[in-house]
Formats: sequence, C-alpha cells, structure tokens
Amino acid sequence: MPEKTIERITEMEECFDILSRAVKDNSFTHNELTDDLLRKLTDYYDSGQWLSDYEKDERGELPPDLKRGVLSEDGVYNLLCDIEQLK
Repeated sequence: MPEKTIERITEMEECFDILSRAVKDNSFTHNELTDDLLRKLTDYYDSGQWLSDYEKDERGELPPDLKRGVLSEDGVYNLLCDIEQLK
C-alpha cells in the first residue's frame, strides 16, 4: 500500500472529523479554516480519488487500524448536504 494513499486518507479523515464535529455541535461557521477544509474534502470527493480509496477499502487493501470514516458510503455526501443546509 503506497504511503501516499494512507497519508491522503488520514488528511481527509481529519477534515471530515473536524467538519462533522462542528456540524454535530451546531458550531459550524464559514471562516477561512472551515472553508479550506470543506474545499479539500469536496475536491477529494468529486475528483474520483475518494472512489478509488473506497474501492481499495472494499478490497481489504487498507491497514485494519487505519481510521477511515471518510470512506463510508454516505458519510461525506451527507456531511456536505448538512453544511449546504446550514448556509
């Protein structure tokens, strides 16, 4: 497994976690940090890279201890919809 894949998933997981917590805690606001995280996560999801990483996970190619909530089938989509509703 290329280290780059693990680094990318870890970075996107961090973006996903921060934004999810903010939405869940009802503390999400648009600012430079959240807009940057949102852009990164949206670019990842829309680029096809998310699907590639998801397929690697489905094939069991990712380390079992890798945190990967960002790869849940509906997680990113639902989060993006929740943020859009907050606008």
